[in-house]
Amino acid sequence: MSAATVAVAKAKTVSWHQQLNVVGSVKAEQGIMVSAQVSGIVEHINFISGQVVKAGDVLLTLENSDEQAALENAQARLLLAQSNYQRYAKLYNKKIIAPADLDTVRSQWQQAQAAVHQAQALLNQKIIKAPFSGVLGINQINLGEYLADDQEMVSLPTLPPVF
Repeated sequence: MSAATVAVAKAKTVSWHQQLNVVGSVKAEQGIMVSAQVSGIVEHINFISGQVVKAGDVLLTLENSDEQAALENAQARLLLAQSNYQRYAKLYNKKIIAPADLDTVRSQWQQAQAAVHQAQALLNQKIIKAPFSGVLGINQINLGEYLADDQEMVSLPTLPPVF
């Protein structure tokens, strides 16, 4: 049998760092690229890169003078349609007009109500809000810039939790 080789070293005290260097990736549990449903010119930017935002915070607004005018027009038409309906209802109660006439005016009133809701919805689309709380990434738009619908503006990941 051959002799075994043995290595010897003097024992000494050393400090160990509780750190481990690894390569990996971290991904937010939920994250999106914020974009607008409609196109328009950026009128106000209400955030800065790296800002913490809460759900519902207004991030930016697009120029909305056309939509505001359309809403005012729809509201004026609604007032007229409501007045006409009230007049026709009184005439109907006195048996002066036919039910079909009252139905027509009621329909016009309901259509005017729907037009107001539609105009308000279009106006609301010009205000881009954070859909959930998180930390904004790097701003990719500028004041006065034409923003196409679905154009990416800024990333919004939730932090924490992360994967």
